[in-house]
Amino acid sequence: MDPKNHLGIYLLLISLVGLFACTSADDHLPTTSHFLDGVNPRDQEYPGGRSAGSMIVYTPAFGDSTGTNQWGTEAVVQQGIVLRVGGNNSAIPEDGWVLSGHGEAANWIAREVHPGMAIRYDQDSVYGETGPASRERYVHFLLDHPYGQPDDVKRDESNRLLRQYQTTRDVILLDSSLHLALDYQYSGALPYFGIHGVWWDIRDLDSASMRQSVIHMVGLGIQVVFPQVIFNGYAIYPDADPDLPQDPRFTGWDPLGYLMELTKEYPISVVPWVWVYYVGKNNSPLAQNKPDWLATSRTGHHYSDMEPGYHFFCPSEQAVDDFWIEVYRHMFEKYGIDAIQLDYIRYPVSIPWEQDFCYCDRCTGLFKKEFGVDPSLVTPSDSTMWANWNNYRIQQINRMVRHLHEAFPQIRIGVDVFPDRESSLVSKKQDWPYWNESGWVQALFPMSYTSDTATVRTDARYLKSQAQPGTLTLLGLGPYLQYDALTLLQQIDIISAERLDGFVLFEWNSLTPEMKRALKIGPFRYY
Repeated sequence: MDPKNHLGIYLLLISLVGLFACTSADDHLPTTSHFLDGVNPRDQEYPGGRSAGSMIVYTPAFGDSTGTNQWGTEAVVQQGIVLRVGGNNSAIPEDGWVLSGHGEAANWIAREVHPGMAIRYDQDSVYGETGPASRERYVHFLLDHPYGQPDDVKRDESNRLLRQYQTTRDVILLDSSLHLALDYQYSGALPYFGIHGVWWDIRDLDSASMRQSVIHMVGLGIQVVFPQVIFNGYAIYPDADPDLPQDPRFTGWDPLGYLMELTKEYPISVVPWVWVYYVGKNNSPLAQNKPDWLATSRTGHHYSDMEPGYHFFCPSEQAVDDFWIEVYRHMFEKYGIDAIQLDYIRYPVSIPWEQDFCYCDRCTGLFKKEFGVDPSLVTPSDSTMWANWNNYRIQQINRMVRHLHEAFPQIRIGVDVFPDRESSLVSKKQDWPYWNESGWVQALFPMSYTSDTATVRTDARYLKSQAQPGTLTLLGLGPYLQYDALTLLQQIDIISAERLDGFVLFEWNSLTPEMKRALKIGPFRYY
């Protein structure tokens, strides 16, 4: 081969090595990433074209703003740096873009993306740089944008450590500075003196570990715990009912009984959290023991398509009312319980209407007897008869709530509900304001599970406007979504500002160490 050709190949190899080295160096920056579903979507079936569970990038070519609804989270990016995280329908910067997520994608943004982060995207994914440069910019943002009325001592110490880092480049100093900058933000949250509640999916398998969990809760500032007592066709305690066996994880001891004993030692109250119509999936003992009570979809299935695999009891079955009344009566008498929280007191998700519930022989027979029409033949195009069919189903849930109140007038009945009455009626046939107006329930727990603080404010105000005098108003918050700790504190501040009676966190096992630290520095500081 010609020596000149050797030289040309050699130089080409060097240039390629250099190119790959540059690419590698860039690729090996510490990053967090998420797949991308699209850029500037044209399909407008959903607001802004952001469909369920999707991650979308909006550039100035899309328009002035994203046009999204409140069910998500967005990050505004300018010149490759995140300016703001949170909210929806964001203005799109001329020299930037907006990252917008729904569902798990929204949770990823809330959890992983922060102001000051260098961020980029390609056709497949979005990448956020997590290295020192991004963390240093984050410290500056936290110190320059205080929340509330924070502790200046924390700010000054964070600044001192940041200056040392800038001299030494010791990342331990940077991380310590960031830790204090976050504490500076948390300290700006108002102390909260309303009810601090938490739902609890008990995973302790012996009394010693349960005691430690309760001590941990009390030390944090939790005042009321709502343990999951009846769920998935099981009870956590023994001898609930022959058709409602004890969860095999707890065989040999009584978690509810022991928890009630702990309330005599520690300043914490217990309110059992029970599932009503949802009885678990196909392997649920209740689904297997009571197949004649199961609801049937318009497509002929017992299981729900919209809530995959879920099996519900039919609300029109009077025997369901009688069964739960006897189960609850036994629980109240055995454990001296004076309050209960009802969950899944609703139909399965019944939109779209082609997959709604319930079309069992009992429902179709009762409706046809009253209205002369088989409901499986009724569609929304017949607005009058469709309204009759919806009202029939709403009345079945109303009957159950009334029966429970009549059976236990001395028990404070609380209900987990969807925050907006209209959407709750359409999707779940759940008319919780009517239950409250009728005096059947005394505590309302709308589930405001979102990282969007504006939505929490809307839900809090709606709850306040609908609740009757004397009703306990406690908004359910969703830290299980794993949004950042400051967002949780901001949501609690909203609950305080709207003068609700308190909040309940879903759920104890989902609270991160960072969230617990933020709660103790901020709203729980005096507990």
